[in-house]
Amino acid sequence: MKARKGLIALAAGAILATTGAAYSAPAQYGYVNGERHERIGERQLQQGRALIQRGEQLERRGYWKQGQEMERRGRELVREGQRRERAGDRQEHRDWR
Repeated sequence: MKARKGLIALAAGAILATTGAAYSAPAQYGYVNGERHERIGERQLQQGRALIQRGEQLERRGYWKQGQEMERRGRELVREGQRRERAGDRQEHRDWR
């Protein structure tokens, strides 16, 4: 009987500890996630701008199709990077409330 009560108490303690850890994790995770979004966004902006420049160089050399495709991909990366940066800003502002 004592062993059974001990196991129940141990299980209840484990549940409470897990719940406490899960409850405290989202606030910290959100802040880190916002910074991560900003870093990824900045990197995508840089890569997108580099692709746009490379596409323009290819077009000047006469490789229009490849240049246009590279510019299109670069613009997509720039848009995605801007979106991620905005998402990171919103996430950080939400954490300060």
